Amino acid sequence: MKEQARGGIENFDKRLSQLLLFAVPTLILIIALIFREINIKDLPKLINLRGILYITLTLLFIWVFNAIKMLAVVRIMQGSISFYKSLQVVLAAVFGANITPFYSGGALAQAYFLTKHSKNMGKSSAVSMAYLILSLIISIVFCIIFIFSPHQFITGVRGNFFLGLVIFVLFLSAMIILLIKFPKNAKALIEKIYKKIAKKNINDEKLNETLFQFSEGFELLFRNNSKLMILAFVSAFASQFLNICLTPLSFYAMHIPFRFSEIFLTQIAMQFTVSLGASPGGIGVIEGAFAGFFYPLAPEKIALLTFLYRLTSFYIPTFIGSFFFWFLLKEERKNDN
Repeated sequence: MKEQARGGIENFDKRLSQLLLFAVPTLILIIALIFREINIKDLPKLINLRGILYITLTLLFIWVFNAIKMLAVVRIMQGSISFYKSLQVVLAAVFGANITPFYSGGALAQAYFLTKHSKNMGKSSAVSMAYLILSLIISIVFCIIFIFSPHQFITGVRGNFFLGLVIFVLFLSAMIILLIKFPKNAKALIEKIYKKIAKKNINDEKLNETLFQFSEGFELLFRNNSKLMILAFVSAFASQFLNICLTPLSFYAMHIPFRFSEIFLTQIAMQFTVSLGASPGGIGVIEGAFAGFFYPLAPEKIALLTFLYRLTSFYIPTFIGSFFFWFLLKEERKNDN
């Protein structure tokens, strides 16, 4: 195996210690709060098994739609990959993203495994960038849904904060897409900001390479292949919609009365906090944000609700993704030999 690979993707195992550093105290705190909320003997009565089944099925469909999205994007780039291999790469990338700060390892894992396990794939970095851009566009769609949906139940300081957060994300996402579309303008702006803040010039070669990959991914994503592009957007929207639905399903699984529209819109606002989590997988940040946003709706079960949500949206996908991550690495080593 190449030295670069050993120094890059295989060093993900070292990130596990950092993940545990954040995860262990966070889980201990949540479990301690759960014991304060409920009597553990009453736990079976609090859980709706049908709700757990719905959550499990939703997770499976999220992974399926993400795999379809990956398959469509790869084929837009004129590459070739099977659905099963696409699913493996998606889950391995989930692991890579969830053990690194700001989810930065997801794109790296995608690009690496696409290079190794897809056919005719000379633009794996562009695929990863297009995949990210697609997610960014879908985030804009959900921002617009939030802004124009009636949400009289989200009022006061809480409502103003949600609306401000969504508008900020909408503006930021739109600016990022514009800069990706015009890499020369983006380069000039980034160099100016970096020089003003860091008081030195940025690595010009690295900046050009990154901006080129984003720009190439953007252009290839919108190349003239309407069926594949529609498939990519529909699957991206479906996976994001189902991901948001994990929260109302968690309420349902806990026998907590809720109004779907209120939970759904609150989750749209809450999900944008994931980008603020500098810890691996946003551990600590997401738990705190979720508990803060949903406490008014479930004050007596907020710790247990937070634990269930993070278990299904983070810990289970990370655990399953780890198996595919190491499986693909093992398969790649075998092919090299």
